[in-house]
Amino acid sequence: METQLQEIKKLVKETEVDVIKVKKMFTIFINEYLRGLKVDNYIGEYPTFMEPVILGENVKIGDDVLIGPYVYIGNNSEIGNYVELSNTIVFENAKIGDNLKLNNCIYILISIN
Repeated sequence: METQLQEIKKLVKETEVDVIKVKKMFTIFINEYLRGLKVDNYIGEYPTFMEPVILGENVKIGDDVLIGPYVYIGNNSEIGNYVELSNTIVFENAKIGDNLKLNNCIYILISIN
């Protein structure tokens, strides 16, 4: 799974993004690697999960959040209040603000220097 995530991250960070290739990798990841429910270590009050969902370590989840189906959230990420995520990959250290709905997305924190 980690290898697939790194390949997707590399594709998304390229100057010219090959949308077809990203879509193919995204679909493979969603279909082959997201199975069941792994939500052992999150910080938050009663979010709603719809399988399959995989959360990394130390994920902070706001109020009234709906996560799933087919969602991966990487380590140390923060999800704001009133957020809905489905068919989405959120990479590590990402911050998603309040009142957002993300569907079929790849969300990555890119620092620009």
